[in-house]
Amino acid sequence: MNEPHTDSPATPSLYGECFSCEAPRAVLYFDPPHAPLHLCPACFRRQTLYDAANAQLELSLRETVAAWVSVWGETYPRPDLGERFHNLGDKLEEEEIAAHHERRTQTISTQPPMNAEQCRHALECIERTRAPLLAQLAALEEHR
Repeated sequence: MNEPHTDSPATPSLYGECFSCEAPRAVLYFDPPHAPLHLCPACFRRQTLYDAANAQLELSLRETVAAWVSVWGETYPRPDLGERFHNLGDKLEEEEIAAHHERRTQTISTQPPMNAEQCRHALECIERTRAPLLAQLAALEEHR
């Protein structure tokens, strides 16, 4: 008779190394499409949030597609959803990258110019660091 918790493939051990970050003493997590795996508390929280977000997205998409089919189903042939969502995902990613770039350039362009005091301070910092760097460069040149 086998012990209830052995390392056989049928009954994985309760504790193990985290599948995601390799932390020790991670607990067993059952992910239905995959074999059971071990996750530490931080990775477990991240994975359950990820699972919940995907479940909500899938539910929203199912409802949206069902509503779309009820309106357009007889007039328009049902599209290949995998292809449509792949194209939509690419388009959304491009838009997000463009929006991120736009936000960054707006932040850079809205920075106020330096006033005279800030310019003077910046020049003093450059002068203080310039002399030692030039001395180090000269010493390196001598050793060649």
